[in-house]
Amino acid sequence: MQLSHNLKYEYNAALAKMFERAMPFMSGRVWLHFLDQGMVGRLKQEQRKILLELNRLQNKISIEQEIKKTYKLLIIILVFAGCLFILDDIIKFGYTALQRCIIK
Repeated sequence: MQLSHNLKYEYNAALAKMFERAMPFMSGRVWLHFLDQGMVGRLKQEQRKILLELNRLQNKISIEQEIKKTYKLLIIILVFAGCLFILDDIIKFGYTALQRCIIK
């Protein structure tokens, strides 16, 4: 564990020395190119892709939730309509039964 820790700091120190040596040769154009095309630029592009995918998935989830709500409402309407048909049948049956009683 200690070896890993030491190697990490040695690596960071070597990177810092490399950066200090390259500093005189860096211009604003080189720095901007690094920001756009280097690690920072690639990370920004990856972040954009991830955010676009996240938005797409969130839209898909919201559409699926709306479909579920609509489906539940449709079920409620169909159940209610079925109850009305049954009630209508009961009323018709009751009316005809009542007529039979009166006629007898």
